[in-house]
Amino acid sequence: MIRYFLVFISLVLSTELISYLATSLNLLYYNDTPSLYSPINIQRDSRTENSPWGAWHRPNSSFEERNSCFSVSMKFNEVGARDNSFVGIEDNSGYILLGGSFAEGYGINKQNTASDLIEKYTGKQVLNLGSAGDIGPLQHLLIYKNFKHLPHSNVIIFITPTNDLTDNDYHTWINIDKTRYRPYFNVNSKNPLTPYYFPEAIPRNNFYENKTILLKEFIKNNFWSSNLIRSGRKLLNDQSYKVSRITSLFPTNHFFQSTTTQQENFILAYKEILRLAKNANVYLVIIPTERDIKEMQSSKITYYDTIWYQGLQKLSEFRTSKIVRIIDLYKELPANFSELFFKCDDHWNNTGNEWAAKVISKNLE
Repeated sequence: MIRYFLVFISLVLSTELISYLATSLNLLYYNDTPSLYSPINIQRDSRTENSPWGAWHRPNSSFEERNSCFSVSMKFNEVGARDNSFVGIEDNSGYILLGGSFAEGYGINKQNTASDLIEKYTGKQVLNLGSAGDIGPLQHLLIYKNFKHLPHSNVIIFITPTNDLTDNDYHTWINIDKTRYRPYFNVNSKNPLTPYYFPEAIPRNNFYENKTILLKEFIKNNFWSSNLIRSGRKLLNDQSYKVSRITSLFPTNHFFQSTTTQQENFILAYKEILRLAKNANVYLVIIPTERDIKEMQSSKITYYDTIWYQGLQKLSEFRTSKIVRIIDLYKELPANFSELFFKCDDHWNNTGNEWAAKVISKNLE
């Protein structure tokens, strides 16, 4: 027994040493210094999971979001949105922005986020209601229901199909984590849009109180080997499209392969937002991840015949009094698309946010 324990300890220490050396030489995708060894005290308790839509932010709070290739201050207003105060807004000609981490501006200083840049390029106010934390179409709907009273005449929705098609799928998450307080399309009701919460779900004032997330954060904050593990996972994800046809070791890319129910529920949520936003123009922004782009360009596959994409196209027929426009960022990609994304993370960097904001702004009325 002692022998096995010593072998285990030796393996852990060896992995830590290798990870430390690789990190010091910037050889990995992720080269973060664990907070245990960092002089910077990172407070990340501004993220919550106690709203009806799940992940959100503590009102009037702030924290430092840091990775090996960015360090930014995240500040939230009186309702928990990453934006300036909503108090006293009277101009109703602007936009409400819905979406997940791309809308929030993950890893980006506020003035460089797509939200702020769209505001700059259009001269109209953009109220940013985006949030990181696995935010999908049902949550976009619930957030809009909660904040639709804010002055606006346009709605922009950032859609990341790779994640959004399963973010609120009951059958996906029952095997991942049933304790997170977040809504799912209802499988027990005739109306899938009636939010379902797992009985085990626990509202949390701190997003990182979740045991699974807490364990990941503990490893990341205390072990150099976290960089090696996360870099390995990213490498596998980046390469998975090359072997996904011959093995089931890698997860399906839902941008191209989702169940009929997942795609139909996806469309139902956005159709309901259109109904609620009957007096507003709605712009649906399709965002491919770097992996999606590589897979499409390598395999020559397309998403244009998928149920979800055809469904979005048909939403323009749902009403004629106001604009319903799809802004497909894949069709606007520059040749050097990899320069739009962080090297240590899957989100847009400053260049990516500026590119997206310009493409979106030119398509707005």
